[in-house]
Amino acid sequence: MKSLLKYALLFFTLNLLLSSCTANDEHFDFNEKSLVGIWHKTYIDDNENQTTKFEYHFKNDHNYEVLGTVLDATSQELLGYWTRETGSYSLTGDQLLFHNIKSYFNNDQTRSYTEFENLELQQSDFNYSRSVTIEFNDFMRKLVFIYPPCGPNESCVGSLTLEKSTVN
Repeated sequence: MKSLLKYALLFFTLNLLLSSCTANDEHFDFNEKSLVGIWHKTYIDDNENQTTKFEYHFKNDHNYEVLGTVLDATSQELLGYWTRETGSYSLTGDQLLFHNIKSYFNNDQTRSYTEFENLELQQSDFNYSRSVTIEFNDFMRKLVFIYPPCGPNESCVGSLTLEKSTVN
């Protein structure tokens, strides 16, 4: 009987431990402090020996900046910028709202990147805003943007997963 009781207790303890570590625990409460910092996504183009990197900088003052950079894939040396976006943000539940968006792009037709100061402002309506659903995964190390579905002839992104940078 003691053996049966030990196994029952062991089974109960293991079940409790395993059930408390489910995938649902990887999702966390949404708050603006969780967003603050640098989040990035990197794409490697082996054909061009280049790395394209998106960096989202969420600041304590509710402003943000997105930088699209091109790096040498081998040395990781910064070659230039191909996009920049600035504005402010707010978070309500799992909805991240970007306000007062200013978008800058590289208009150089000869290469995919340029110097930072040569990026050109594209968005003339500074009241432009957009929202995206977010979730945190992997114990706050990943931020996922979940975009709404789009029409049959539209080019859309389903989601974008960014990793928290260790250096802020």
